[in-house]
Amino acid sequence: MRHALALLLLALAPSCSVESPVASLKSATLIPGTSLGSVQLGRTSLREFVDTYGPGHVALLAGDDFCAVELNFEYQQLAFLFELDAPTAYAYENPPFLHAPRDLEKFIQAHPEVGEATVHSLSVNAKKTPEDTFFKGGIGPRAKLHATLDAFRGFAEDGLEPGAPSFIAGADERLPELRFTSPASGFSVYLVTPEGGGEPTVKRITLFPPGPRP
Repeated sequence: MRHALALLLLALAPSCSVESPVASLKSATLIPGTSLGSVQLGRTSLREFVDTYGPGHVALLAGDDFCAVELNFEYQQLAFLFELDAPTAYAYENPPFLHAPRDLEKFIQAHPEVGEATVHSLSVNAKKTPEDTFFKGGIGPRAKLHATLDAFRGFAEDGLEPGAPSFIAGADERLPELRFTSPASGFSVYLVTPEGGGEPTVKRITLFPPGPRP
């Protein structure tokens, strides 16, 4: 009986290992202001993204003058923001815009123009240790999550200045207070101080279109 149970567990083992839908992006290169692997800012559409990677966890970001769909993966370690025209989105019916998270693919089928929205910004986030962190890639060999700020300076065309854009992928109240941005290059880094003290390290990297900060 014990042998039969062992064989049954071995037979079931492969089906218990589910690969992440964004596994192909795990070690991809971040190009400031441009892309994460095959996901390109301003070019990869919401429909194309969902067809390739699925919807992940869907969140709606909405205000009086802005509206967006954010897709999160690996417990918010990767975030992709798609900006929509607010008045148009708020006017959607059958289903209304607030129902988009229930079934994003069905919502896109009902409102095809939503699927034409392109990636506005994207973000990668770190867990407490490199081993627990899903994303292993970076802007360069050293400019990765858990690195120090100095590792990123060489990629900032205009230098890194304090602050970060507000309407951007992964932007919420839980982000670290230490934020630095290169507007001309199109990336921000967010730092945290290790629990045991020492030099702050990068917790989040966000890419956005280069230009003046909103």
